Amino acid sequence: MDEEPALQTPQTGGRKHVPRWPKIVALIIAGAIVCALIVVLVAWPFTQEKVAKELGQTFAAHVEIGKFHSTYFPTPGCVAENITFHGRRSQGTIQRLTIQADYPTMLTFQHRLTRIRGDGLYVKVLANEQKFQAPTGKSGHPNLVVSQVIADRSVLEIERSDGSQPLRFDIHELKLYGVAANRAIKFQTALRNPEPPGEIRTSGSLGPWIQSQRGNMPLSGRYDFEQADLGVFHVVAGTLSSKGQFNGVLKQLDVQGSVQIPNFEVTDSGHRQGLSTEFKATVNGTNGDVELHPAVTHFEGTTVTSTGSIAGTHGKTIRLQMTSRGGHIQDLLRMFTKSSRPPMVGVISFHGNVVVPPAKEQFLRKLELAADFGIGGDFTNPSTQKNVDVLSERARGDKHDDNDPQNVVENLKGRVVTRNGIAEFTGVSFDVPGAAAHLAGTFNLLNERIDLGGKLAMQADLSQATKGIKSFLLIPLDPFFKKKHAGAVIPIRITGTYQHPSYGISLGDKQANKIAKRLSGRR
Repeated sequence: MDEEPALQTPQTGGRKHVPRWPKIVALIIAGAIVCALIVVLVAWPFTQEKVAKELGQTFAAHVEIGKFHSTYFPTPGCVAENITFHGRRSQGTIQRLTIQADYPTMLTFQHRLTRIRGDGLYVKVLANEQKFQAPTGKSGHPNLVVSQVIADRSVLEIERSDGSQPLRFDIHELKLYGVAANRAIKFQTALRNPEPPGEIRTSGSLGPWIQSQRGNMPLSGRYDFEQADLGVFHVVAGTLSSKGQFNGVLKQLDVQGSVQIPNFEVTDSGHRQGLSTEFKATVNGTNGDVELHPAVTHFEGTTVTSTGSIAGTHGKTIRLQMTSRGGHIQDLLRMFTKSSRPPMVGVISFHGNVVVPPAKEQFLRKLELAADFGIGGDFTNPSTQKNVDVLSERARGDKHDDNDPQNVVENLKGRVVTRNGIAEFTGVSFDVPGAAAHLAGTFNLLNERIDLGGKLAMQADLSQATKGIKSFLLIPLDPFFKKKHAGAVIPIRITGTYQHPSYGISLGDKQANKIAKRLSGRR
């Protein structure tokens, strides 16, 4: 029997089938590597020349780099050391500048950096312009975006035109996010403010930055100012804290916030009291000038509303219009007098102008004030109050003793102008029961010496204003001091000091001669 032929499997020559996709992937990877090498070798941005050019364009300065090397792994970038820059209005140094990117971004030709970190950044803003040839051309990458810029532990110094010690800002923390031309930048800072010394924290948004229009750069955010020592100004003392928000452009920022000074003191007086203020202001960030509109200040039981400015090229001059209604006179006097007790207690209303120039003098010497005021109250000095009580009693012609008349000074009003530590009073008038006084003169704020003169109109005649034999002897003088339908009008003068005032009758030569002749005729 014939055997059936065995089934034959098709021959393949002994070779196995190999998929083609690994080869394709390998070719793609190889191509990517070649492209990456081309980018690195031809378009590598992290060279000393390119970095120096970018820094020069950014700072508008001539830049020199001491040491430089590129970094490739794990991230592309570079490190520059011992950098110096010199511009028309600034100069400075950077100890170490680290620039980082990432390969996916570079290979997709995006102009983006992951981080720039500056260590040991020092910038000095010069008071006078220097000779300087500005870099020409535009930035190599106008669309460059830096995700994060860090410059912690930096220093900013601003020279003063008067040659005094520069303002130094120690910047503990400085972080910028999304840094790019033609877009707003988020920022976060913490620094030590020099005048008054204290800690400031701010956060917000600034930009876009246009070098030729820096005053119009948008700026907004919030601030917190803590532990500011006012003693640096010498004329005042205390610890200030403030917080608020700001919005606008650099040359015209609208700021609103609050200020707390729990221990405010005018150093010449030595008295401390709590003070708080709510304010709205416009600040020129290019020169530091401030317009207040308004600031409402509370201390003890008194509220003062102020508008005005703090401005100037060579030091800042304070110019304020101040108003208070129904305040306490003792609160104001305690602030400016050395006495342990204020001279008066009562109610005060006033409206006036205050100017404080930047001159380095005693506060009371450089204070310029012009104000109209109205006061109602009584004196805290027992001697002064006793004299007022006796005056009132005798002006009414009372012959009996009153150990505690409790006469209050009413309708005390007038105008005061203060210069060089001297307060000059005009149109001062006040009433006590039975008498009205009209005075003018000066009060020395530095040594508390008084020199006031005027007239006292009484209900009683001169002879009725005294007792016993004195009353009988003064009867002949009544016609000289008596007015029609009224009692005596006596020229008076107050001298001495606040602690030891002296009161007396002030007769002119003409009136004294008339009295002398009359008395001679009677003899």
